[in-house]
Amino acid sequence: MSTHIHVFLTGTLLSVSLSSSMQCEHLESDVDREEGAPIGRDLAQSTQKLEELGKHIFFDKISVPKRMACVSCHDPAAGWTFGNSNINLHQVAATGADPHTAGSVKPPTNAYASKTGNFRTCGAPPFQFFCGGNFWNGRAEGNASPAFPGATAHVGDEVFDNVEGLKLVYEKYLGPVTDQALNPFPNKVEQNIEIQQVCKHVASAKYAELFTIAWGGEAIDCSDQLYGSKGFKAYEISFERIAMALAAWQDSKEVNSFSSKRDLVLAKDGTLDGLTDQEKLGHDLFYGRANCAVCHTDSPGDDGTEQFQLYSDDAYHNIGTPANPEIPGYPDLNLGLEGHTGLEGNRGLQKTPTLRNVDKRPVKSFVKAYTHDGWFKSLESLVHFYNTSAIGGATAEQFGVTQCDKDVTEKQALAANCWPMPEHDNFIPKPFLLGDLGLTVEEEAAIVAYLKTFSDTQTPKAPKPYK
Repeated sequence: MSTHIHVFLTGTLLSVSLSSSMQCEHLESDVDREEGAPIGRDLAQSTQKLEELGKHIFFDKISVPKRMACVSCHDPAAGWTFGNSNINLHQVAATGADPHTAGSVKPPTNAYASKTGNFRTCGAPPFQFFCGGNFWNGRAEGNASPAFPGATAHVGDEVFDNVEGLKLVYEKYLGPVTDQALNPFPNKVEQNIEIQQVCKHVASAKYAELFTIAWGGEAIDCSDQLYGSKGFKAYEISFERIAMALAAWQDSKEVNSFSSKRDLVLAKDGTLDGLTDQEKLGHDLFYGRANCAVCHTDSPGDDGTEQFQLYSDDAYHNIGTPANPEIPGYPDLNLGLEGHTGLEGNRGLQKTPTLRNVDKRPVKSFVKAYTHDGWFKSLESLVHFYNTSAIGGATAEQFGVTQCDKDVTEKQALAANCWPMPEHDNFIPKPFLLGDLGLTVEEEAAIVAYLKTFSDTQTPKAPKPYK
């Protein structure tokens, strides 16, 4: 594959729309019996049970030792990111099920992640770049044929062996979210459990009946026997079906509720008139002088009233984030997109996160961490960085901001009124896009106020024990 150069586009805004949400219709159909396939299947019930199964698994502590679940790193009350305020303040990366281990990046939000597209090349020569995929570096590609060797394993049509009739309603879950769900369980610094043991855990759970219903009468099989026609073992197929159940729940309206203040105001009459004057100013700056919408929109030309806006261009950028000296493994450099593609020109580029739930937290005093390494601890400091990080520029001069050494924390930098050098300095956007925006203190605060309207008002709770 030829080497692609990532270019941060200036002037004309080019962006790629995220794949639209596909809502499952309530289909009720008997499926003709195929060889080895069950019959009389209620497809609508199967889909609902698959989501329910995924929810139970998401909240279940399936790890070694038994202390970590998916929700441990993706807490709905914390905007689907890490739910430990103290760790967000310092270590940032989650401690694994094995308490002597930890990751190396901040857990990204998993809400709205199902709306991202497969990893792919976007744009047109000479302005080609990468977009899509899950994880900060996009390695959960969702592609049957990986674009790069650094991609994770992929769940393909083998998951429908012997239950072919279910492909009609389940194949929409094949993609980056299902591929991503394969990874945390066997990861030594996350849930630390072999996939066959994951299968056995689910098989022994009270909610195992949901698996059988969701897969058309196929009970979960954790054996080493070959299953289907593609050379997979039974437990491998069962594990892939578990991953698909997680993806189904993550694609549900319960996770992607579009229930923020901004959404509720917009739903009344199609306008944002219900926002406060400060929030409206933040909106105007977001889509105007602050240039936030250059990267944080999924539809070029959007004016802020798109009903299902995801606030991400689905692409990869380097905003000049400082290295975090408190994150485990420091000073090992986080390669960003290069860690997936192997292309040196992609070093330091990180997936643009959705801004939905960017300020959602269980209590007002809760500390959230921002950017891939969690160097920023507040929206206020992050917006201030966007405004003033071009040292020597007019805005930095106006605020008296100077250059720090590396290896300083956000607290130290703010106390000294300085910004550290970026961890990587390639493809940082031009100052008028980032770093020299000319915003006042009041305008920075208005953008923060607008961002806070993106927090969903609905917060899913753990399911009741299955009976």
